[in-house]
Amino acid sequence: MKAIRIALALTVVLSFLALTNGCGSAQDPWEGKGGSPRIVTSFAPLYCFARNVAGDKAGIVCICQGSKGPHGYRETHEDLLTMRRADLLIANGMGLDDGFMEKLKRGGMATLRYFKGAETIYKCLIIGGGHPDPHLWLGVKQAKAMVSKIRDVLKESGVGDPSVNYDANATAYLKKLDKLKDYKKEELAAIKSPFVTFHESLNYFADSFGLKIAGSIRVTPESEIGGPRIRELIALCLKEKVEIIAVEPQYKKAEAENLKKQLVSRGLKNVKLVRVDPLETCEVKDLNADWYIRKMQENIDNLVGSQK
Repeated sequence: MKAIRIALALTVVLSFLALTNGCGSAQDPWEGKGGSPRIVTSFAPLYCFARNVAGDKAGIVCICQGSKGPHGYRETHEDLLTMRRADLLIANGMGLDDGFMEKLKRGGMATLRYFKGAETIYKCLIIGGGHPDPHLWLGVKQAKAMVSKIRDVLKESGVGDPSVNYDANATAYLKKLDKLKDYKKEELAAIKSPFVTFHESLNYFADSFGLKIAGSIRVTPESEIGGPRIRELIALCLKEKVEIIAVEPQYKKAEAENLKKQLVSRGLKNVKLVRVDPLETCEVKDLNADWYIRKMQENIDNLVGSQK
């Protein structure tokens, strides 16, 4: 037994050395990503917030890429290797990305700072009731608060190019977010009926743009949907005269299509499926400083276009 324990311990040590030193063959995950500070973000909206505040010279890595979003994401060896040279880790928090991001933090240096954007601002910006909703990045007011907090954390960190003005960068981006708040404001005001979401992700989005949500098909993407919930949702949609069912590009439309069929058969002839992206996933080639605002505008365009 003692020999087995020694062998297992040796395996762990060798694996760690291979991870941190790369055994001479691993590619540097920071290559081509920029300089200092080196920031790791969990998913795309946080990347955009950090990029706009930290500027072009900063090195920023987005952990969730391609079709991988924060729901159920599992960390990789490359992610752990990235932590070894990072200065700041930015997560959303509130149960969305905490699991894998905290594992990554344990793989980083002792000096690695860890900041949970949504969790930090939640108490002073909560809307509605019920269980805590972690999707704060979809609200303009909440996004602005996170940008301001990221600015403060970067200023306090003491790392990065001293010539970069975090205050000026944040102010410029906050002005862009203010303009987003008024994007197609009159057209959105013309949407009178509440809409249904795929999962409970769009409360802050709806609050920002004066929209109403009747309910959701699922609580979370992973939750099972049963007959009683569907029957209650159908009754609610008929009562509220729902005309829009929001579908998310990351998930299949089957449940939304079935709900639409049920509503149309009961007299709601104008029900439409409308793509509204909660911005939890992003193709690597598309990710840049402007991605967040562009995708939010696309959501608005889709909702406004559904009324024509």
